[in-house]
Amino acid sequence: MSRRARTPGAGRQRSRKTASAAPVAIIPDDADNGLSFKKMPGDIYDWLGFEAYDLIFKFLDDVVADTSLTLDVFAYDFNEPDMLSRLEKLGPRLRAIIDDSTTTKKGVTTGHGITTSAESKAAKRLRKSAGTSHVKRTHFRGLQHHKVFIARKNGQAVRVLVGSTNFSFRGIYIQANNVLARIFGSINQHPHQPSMCIVQ
Repeated sequence: MSRRARTPGAGRQRSRKTASAAPVAIIPDDADNGLSFKKMPGDIYDWLGFEAYDLIFKFLDDVVADTSLTLDVFAYDFNEPDMLSRLEKLGPRLRAIIDDSTTTKKGVTTGHGITTSAESKAAKRLRKSAGTSHVKRTHFRGLQHHKVFIARKNGQAVRVLVGSTNFSFRGIYIQANNVLARIFGSINQHPHQPSMCIVQ
């Protein structure tokens, strides 16, 4: 897949116009506030995430549109609101495992497992939309550091997305990460050939 040229559009232009008047936040200052963060208008997030953004959201939109598909999700950092809203649309077609690791220093506990974390808020919302039994929290011995989508049809995996990209503002729009998607059974595709591999 060739990388298409892209230039920042209306959203980018707005940030330039308002930069002299007041700072414009592209991502939340506190990751735990990500799910309620009001994103800038325009295509700036599409531009920042580039083709990794396209790959992730195309995957989710395809699963939402095809009611014969179910989706299994493993998530570590998870505070991207548009991703969460798509997962909520799946209802009971979703199963998710979300990290709940914590760290305690000087008597203060932080991390994904505390009730005010974005991950805990996301899990609460998904339990409401998908069902309590469809959303699990775990951290194995230390943490659950996977970032995986598995789309299934009749219980069989038909599409998989993996990579180093966390499902978060920093993971998609700021950091240099990778995303790999594999579509099983596509025409003229070698059985071990990935469909797309995108490096931000």
